[in-house]
Amino acid sequence: MKVNVRAKQMVYGTAAVLLLLSVMSTANAVGERPAANAAAERTITVWISSLESKDGKLVMKADPIAWYMGKDADKVFAEHDPEGAAEIGGAPDGYYIVNDDKTMEAYEVSPQAEVQMQLYHPDAIKWNEKISLQQFIRALDEKATFDQTGFPYHITLEDGKIVKIVQQYIP
Repeated sequence: MKVNVRAKQMVYGTAAVLLLLSVMSTANAVGERPAANAAAERTITVWISSLESKDGKLVMKADPIAWYMGKDADKVFAEHDPEGAAEIGGAPDGYYIVNDDKTMEAYEVSPQAEVQMQLYHPDAIKWNEKISLQQFIRALDEKATFDQTGFPYHITLEDGKIVKIVQQYIP
């Protein structure tokens, strides 16, 4: 009996997305582009462009995005693409990203920042796998092996510094 590997991956990927949607509490809808230097703790979603050492500090350059899930995603998808929404009935894969402003922001990363990955290893999903900040920096640099910049990340800012980075799985 031959097994279609791609079909098997799609089934596992879909199941993984459904599981992730049910357990990820950090992936709430983000409707505004936040300023980079707010004092209160808050979580935003971004596409990471780079991590660079600058003046002895680690700086993330990232493009803030609006991330929607579930019914919020369906609603925003219908507003942005009414024909597509009518054709497929809702947001593809249960999420929708809006990135109308591609301005990069710079955020200082705390040396003690917590990092959680969903696909740290490209062949296995492991939800909220904790890795060190140094492992994360190396993972972002190793684009030839597996491009970790192809995922959105939820970053938590406290007093203007990133204190937590959580990779968002997307199929």
